[in-house]
Amino acid sequence: MRGGMQTILLFFFLAGPFLVAAQQKTTHVPPKKTTQEDAEKEKKEREKKDKELIKAFDIKAIKGDNGATGSMSGNSMAANFYRMAMGSINTKYIQWVKTNAQKMNEDNLDELSIQLLAKSIGKQASLNQKDMDGLQILLLQETFNLTTKAYYEKLMQLETTRSLKEELQKAQKLLNDSTGKMNPAMLDSIQKLLRSIPDNLSNKPAAEPVENKAEKPANLSRVAPAPEGKDVADLSHTKNLLTEKLAAVNQQETAQSQEASDIQKRQKQIAGMLSKMSKDVSDSQENIIRHLQ
Repeated sequence: MRGGMQTILLFFFLAGPFLVAAQQKTTHVPPKKTTQEDAEKEKKEREKKDKELIKAFDIKAIKGDNGATGSMSGNSMAANFYRMAMGSINTKYIQWVKTNAQKMNEDNLDELSIQLLAKSIGKQASLNQKDMDGLQILLLQETFNLTTKAYYEKLMQLETTRSLKEELQKAQKLLNDSTGKMNPAMLDSIQKLLRSIPDNLSNKPAAEPVENKAEKPANLSRVAPAPEGKDVADLSHTKNLLTEKLAAVNQQETAQSQEASDIQKRQKQIAGMLSKMSKDVSDSQENIIRHLQ
């Protein structure tokens, strides 16, 4: 019996390294993603998001007390022509459309400027008037897509700002509460919220909203009364700081709301031009696409 036990122990002693090696070979270790793979994945996700935004021709606006309400819609005829043309025309025209749409979106070019742009490239490529009209429609539609995306993003920024405003208003109500419900933990939570807001918020562009990642004030219904000897000076300073931050957030909200309204007006202007021009080329769309290939 003793000899058999020694044999078994000797077997495991000798075979142990081979068993471990075999186990390591059979264990599947998922390969780590490379930096390039991560970048490609991020790029695809970003492109997918952009396409979803561009397709959102009807966007329900965020309701508020100071503007940026309602919805916007484009011209279906122009949108269909855009989808057919941009998938088949020559890449030089696609590049022309995208480059000049970006300029239109930034500089708010008028109808005459658009006509001059189309005539310039039309003269170089010996295009007829209908072809140039088709290019103008593609340019306008691309600009409409960009403004749709900008409007959506502006509304998201406005929603973030209004959420932050609500948090500050709750904190202000808590600080002004005379029933003694404030405690050190709650005061610290409010101070963290205030520290998360830049000092120059009112001077920052409205396109850069504050992301409220700070800890929220504690639930009023579950807090203990304030302890004796509370730091009155610290509480007073926090009240003053909160008043300043709330005023800055109100200014940002007003600015973002106005910018959203301006984008909406711009979209309506583009939609009007698209509606007019789409009717003029409704019977020539296939020929225009063929000439631009």
